[in-house]
Amino acid sequence: MEWFEMGIGYDITLWFNGFRDTVFGTLLLLFNFTGGEAFYILLFPLIYWCINKSLGKRLIVLSLLTIYVNSILKDLWMRPRPYNVSVPGKDQIINRLPALNSYGLPSGHTMGATAFWGYLSTRTKKTYIKISLYFVILFTGISRLVHGMHFIQDVVVGLIISIIILVLFFIFEPKISDTCNQRYTLLQRLFLVFFTSGGAIVLLLLFRITPLGDGLVVIGGFFGAMTGIVLEKEYIGFSVDGVLVQRIGRYLFGILLLLFTYIGLKYIFGLLEWDGDFFRFLRYVIVGFMATYPIPKIFVHAKLAEVV
Repeated sequence: MEWFEMGIGYDITLWFNGFRDTVFGTLLLLFNFTGGEAFYILLFPLIYWCINKSLGKRLIVLSLLTIYVNSILKDLWMRPRPYNVSVPGKDQIINRLPALNSYGLPSGHTMGATAFWGYLSTRTKKTYIKISLYFVILFTGISRLVHGMHFIQDVVVGLIISIIILVLFFIFEPKISDTCNQRYTLLQRLFLVFFTSGGAIVLLLLFRITPLGDGLVVIGGFFGAMTGIVLEKEYIGFSVDGVLVQRIGRYLFGILLLLFTYIGLKYIFGLLEWDGDFFRFLRYVIVGFMATYPIPKIFVHAKLAEVV
């Protein structure tokens, strides 16, 4: 891999990096944002609360699975980012965005975008929407090259791996969902969430191939969100339907509560110097749970949502 990083892979990435200070490069900053954590924190609730609850559930699981696989592969392969590589006789690749203390291969932004927008593209029959979503994936990958955050091989490998995850998700997810919903009791479904989350943590502990903090964030989000989803289905069953004003009010009210929880916990834990792996895990458990159970329950009581 090193020969490629310092050879043609470096040359291709350097060519893209030459556009970093152009208007094109500036426009591509949008795609860096759409591949980041903040964007998904804003978007997932919109889908789950206001558009399609079933679609929101699947996107949450698929995206967190993709991020988990990405974090493991990065630290398994341990390949550097372009701005950390110097090749004699060639210009240095410059990162326009803040440097990250993590490995480069595969590209997390590319994997996340491919999984998220790729899945959405399968849910529409309109060709122009499909093409638009494919362009979002393409420009997300290009943005990582232009801004010097990834080599070309990081983006291509991320794209391929994410497509494989998508295919496997399409094959197994419907069968697993049907089995859980039809055959398992509430306690069995909660145990399955606990068992899956625990197994993911054990995998990190056994191999120690990724910093626990990064992996625990993903697992915490999954555990909290899926626990809330199971309980919401059993005890609330809210509907995403409603007039436009009601849906807008639902989203704005809910996202304020969620951001208050997210930022508030970060501030409180920081103030108390609770900044270890466990407290990062706990914060994302709470945020994931808030988004999928307490906030929908508040919607129903506040007449912002009806019960199915």
